[in-house]
Amino acid sequence: MKPARKIKYFLAILLTAAGILTSGCKEKKHEPEDINQLAEVYVELTVAREQYAAVEDSTKLQQAVDSIYTKFGFTDESYEKELKSIEPSSEVWEDFFAHANSYLDTLKAHDKKLVK
Repeated sequence: MKPARKIKYFLAILLTAAGILTSGCKEKKHEPEDINQLAEVYVELTVAREQYAAVEDSTKLQQAVDSIYTKFGFTDESYEKELKSIEPSSEVWEDFFAHANSYLDTLKAHDKKLVK
């Protein structure tokens, strides 16, 4: 085999191996619905933590957190993993917090209706 062919052959193998190895390392692309759901979980968890911040019985907070995770089909670990897997693009995080604010406003409006 000629030296030039050996180099081409080696490079082809190297590039193929690199492609295979890095294909599993790509960050997960989240759909807008996924981002919205994560934002809603975030809001509900934040509200629950605020509600039970002054309560000495930590089991009530844990029950609320478990209920939220069940409602949205998450566990503590899966929720944290999904949050960490969001690509670090500012646009995605802007969408996340825009939906979180909108969802919080919806919860506030609903809460005011219940109080009246």
